[in-house]
Amino acid sequence: MTLAKSTDQNPLPKFWWRAKVTAGAGLIVWLCVVFIVMPPGKYPLVPHFFAQVIAVSGGCITLWHYRILGPGSQNWARPDALVSRGGFYNFIRHPMYLGDAVLYLGLALLAPAWPAWFLLASGWLALFLQARTEDRLMHSAFGEEFDTWRSKTGLLLPFIHRL
Repeated sequence: MTLAKSTDQNPLPKFWWRAKVTAGAGLIVWLCVVFIVMPPGKYPLVPHFFAQVIAVSGGCITLWHYRILGPGSQNWARPDALVSRGGFYNFIRHPMYLGDAVLYLGLALLAPAWPAWFLLASGWLALFLQARTEDRLMHSAFGEEFDTWRSKTGLLLPFIHRL
């Protein structure tokens, strides 16, 4: 059984993936509105430079692990192969989602207000639920091999194995 076949049978992974992408796009739209309509620096929660560093760092984490995993859903590897490919896969099962979460935080800190916090919370929830859904799919596709990897890695953060 391949992971791609499991995904086609279950619409939930697509829903949570779309929800996280929508939240990220919403944060970008919010930033555009804030910087076009309101003068920069009106909401200085953290210096813009630090918020930018956080956002870029998250984007770099995502892109790095996208490169490791390989483009396209046809390139899913077995859990043991992911660990041997490097990156954060030795510690985290979903490092691209961790990168997305860090990116979303940086974007929200650039224009902090209730819409940004709502989109950040929505995006983080969707990322978490998407990761959990993908874990179930990986378990059904790889069984005991995935369970072994799961016992040694965190969902989105290292050393947190219970999620």
